[in-house]
Amino acid sequence: MQDIFIYASLLIVGVIVGVVITKIAVKDNNDSATATQKEQATAMTHAQLREQLVVANQTLEEFETQIEMFKNHLTEFDYILTSHEQSEDQPRIAFFGEHASPYIRMSQKTPKEQANPEHQPRDFSNSSSGLFAGEPTDKAK
Repeated sequence: MQDIFIYASLLIVGVIVGVVITKIAVKDNNDSATATQKEQATAMTHAQLREQLVVANQTLEEFETQIEMFKNHLTEFDYILTSHEQSEDQPRIAFFGEHASPYIRMSQKTPKEQANPEHQPRDFSNSSSGLFAGEPTDKAK
């Protein structure tokens, strides 16, 4: 019975020592795995940031190209508009539609001033010198 007790106690001690060694090995392995995973995550983050930086630079270059094209278009338009304004033989560009243009043209005309002559016009129907040169009527008295 003592032999069984000794073998059982050795077995229990061996299992305990094995579990402790396994826990220590797994902990060291996990620490190294965690450090490796952190290094990989850091490297991956740096790689992603580099890719984003390259894409941002490409996008910025495309914007600059489009801005230059837009500036060229504006310069050409200004040249065309200036040359069109300077030439009188070409018809003018209508900004408003064909229905609005007559209304605007009429609204921009200044009304004619009413002429107030100093003298009344001559009355040519008879020998009187003016329109109201005659005998006064009863209403005027």
